[in-house]
Amino acid sequence: MADEVSPAKSADRAWPVHPLFVATFPVLSVYSANVSLVPLHDLWRPLGVALGGALAVWIVLLIPYRNLRRSAVATTVFCALFLLYSIVGVRIGLDGFPWVWCFIALAAGVIASLFIRSTWFLNLAATLLVVMASGDIAIKEIRIAGEEARIAREDQVATKANAVQPDIIYMILDGYGRADMLKRVMGFDNSPFTDGLQKRGFYVVPKSHSNYVQTEISLASSLNMRLIPSLLPSLPRDTEDHSPFDKLITTNSLAAFLRKQGYRTISITSGFPPIEFPNSDLWLRSATQLTLFEGSLLQMTPISEETDSGGSQFVWRRGAILDTFKNLQDLSFPTPRPRFFFIHVLAPHPPFVFGPNGEVQPHHGPFGYWDGSDYMEYAGTPQTYRNGYVGQVQYLNKQVLATVDSLLKNAKTPPVIVIQGDHGSKLRLDQSSLAKTDVTECFQNLEALYVPQAVRAKLYPTLTPVNEFRIILDTLFGTKMPLLPDKSWYSPFPHPMEFTEVTDRIEVSQATAKPSAR
Repeated sequence: MADEVSPAKSADRAWPVHPLFVATFPVLSVYSANVSLVPLHDLWRPLGVALGGALAVWIVLLIPYRNLRRSAVATTVFCALFLLYSIVGVRIGLDGFPWVWCFIALAAGVIASLFIRSTWFLNLAATLLVVMASGDIAIKEIRIAGEEARIAREDQVATKANAVQPDIIYMILDGYGRADMLKRVMGFDNSPFTDGLQKRGFYVVPKSHSNYVQTEISLASSLNMRLIPSLLPSLPRDTEDHSPFDKLITTNSLAAFLRKQGYRTISITSGFPPIEFPNSDLWLRSATQLTLFEGSLLQMTPISEETDSGGSQFVWRRGAILDTFKNLQDLSFPTPRPRFFFIHVLAPHPPFVFGPNGEVQPHHGPFGYWDGSDYMEYAGTPQTYRNGYVGQVQYLNKQVLATVDSLLKNAKTPPVIVIQGDHGSKLRLDQSSLAKTDVTECFQNLEALYVPQAVRAKLYPTLTPVNEFRIILDTLFGTKMPLLPDKSWYSPFPHPMEFTEVTDRIEVSQATAKPSAR
């Protein structure tokens, strides 16, 4: 009588699928944690790469093993440890030694294959992991679909509280000047860009000017919708400390208010160190050639997407700026909850790395974020500034319009988009002397708003950044914040609180301003 085969031995003769399931589980798990932020179509390519990678490792190990099940065990252990690099490898001190971790993962797989024989158990465990992750995704997707259906059924005109709130996108183009100023100072006609914004429905503020001339001060004011003396009343005039402005940016009132209205906060930055948003639901700050989801997965592994970690910072800067727009376009698809995006694009601010068509610009001096008189001292000349600035504006325009088109195309509810220069260009700014500064250049900034008609009706030609969101929030949420004076103050970089009002020296027509703004 032939020997009977036990159920366990029969099960162990099953095809080993656990390497493929173990490789896909992290992808599904990370996606499950970010369903509301990452579009579903971003899932498929990482899944394919994970499956293909696991299969490739399996095939390579099959050559020396010549045993399907033992090579499968080695592959499973290797894949699991490979994807635990950021959790285990980095914590035990192997950060910077990724290939050491790969060797450890391979050795662990080889050792495990000598002792683990139970294919059915590994198949079962891996299947349960995938089923749990897939089930969690399915539940969340069903909830999202239900939420979207519920929102669609609501009467959007019943009350503001029940209306679908739009995504709000606040995009800072650092140092982007007003069109008439660019023509006067740079000899460059930027009307095709501003016309393009207007054709898309933007109100381009014709006599805009920033309240402050330094990035940190300007953003601290606009993000908190207040003027600096009321935000920092006890900060002495002769202080040299810029950190209070950075703290105001990090914990700004605009994001805090919108969180209370149910908004998720997403920040995308491109390199300026003081502009940090650790309190955001999602803060994207590094250059990547992948989708946001793929970049997150890659950070779990020993593989780095940086092909030249010791390479030029100018090359890094190009990637960081381009990926700022790419990240925003990746996130342009609607989600159940409204989102507030803060995007800081460190351009057309120096250093200049883009020509009009995206070509690489020649370097003038060492890498640095110098502007105004500091640029002239450390990096270049007025002519290299003019040429670099104009070239960077031209390429930036193409990226901005393409991003706007993506945002408008993908939105179910028309978004609110504010595109703003935190100040103008600084070809004629002296960082330490008002007397040597052309304030009509460095304060005249780009301001363009894509807003509902009810908001647009309240906009006016001399609008400044401090009042933009006072108008928007008042109209959309009924906050009833009065308008503040549309005035401008210069302060030298070494003493940021040493303000001197320069409103009367800026070429604006005060006669067209709203009475309530004074």
